[in-house]
This record gives sequence, structure tokens and C-alpha cells, in this order.
Amino acid sequence: MAKTLNERDIIKLFREEYDKQLVSVIEELDTSGYSGQDADTDVLSVGLKIRHSKSNLRYAIDSIGMNDIILKTPEGDQFTVTRQEIEKDYKLD
Repeated sequence: MAKTLNERDIIKLFREEYDKQLVSVIEELDTSGYSGQDADTDVLSVGLKIRHSKSNLRYAIDSIGMNDIILKTPEGDQFTVTRQEIEKDYKLD
């Protein structure tokens, strides 16, 4: 004989399905990264403004090489830094 569902049973079923859906969404967010970008995606681009963490001075990326990046000061002077220095000493502005 089939069991008839009462209000409590229906609420319990809704909660179980909601929890399953919530877990599924959280897992998808954890594995998908951010903004659809891979971890290997380079966010650096010509014209991007960055700021030196210690001095708080602002620079623009003028060109990007395999290992080196040329930065430009607001006055137009250029200098070269390594990618490691960018990751360590600079932040996005």
C-alpha cells in the first residue's frame, strides 16, 4: 500500500533536493575558477595600470616579454622588471 505524503514529508523532500542542488552548485564554483579563466591565463596586458606595493607609485605596462616586462612612469620614463618582481612587488591598480 502506498504511503500518503503529509506536509512534513513534502517539506523534508524539498529540503533534501535543495541541499543536493546547493552542494552541486558549490562544487561547480570550486572547480570552475574565476571568471571562466584558467589558472594559467596571464592577466597582464599592455596599458594595464599597476602599483608598486612598497612605494605606492603607479606604472603602466608598456610591453610584455617572455620573462621581462617594461613599465612606464607617468612622466614617460621606462624601465624593465621581471615577471617574478611583478608578482612579488606589484599589485593591480
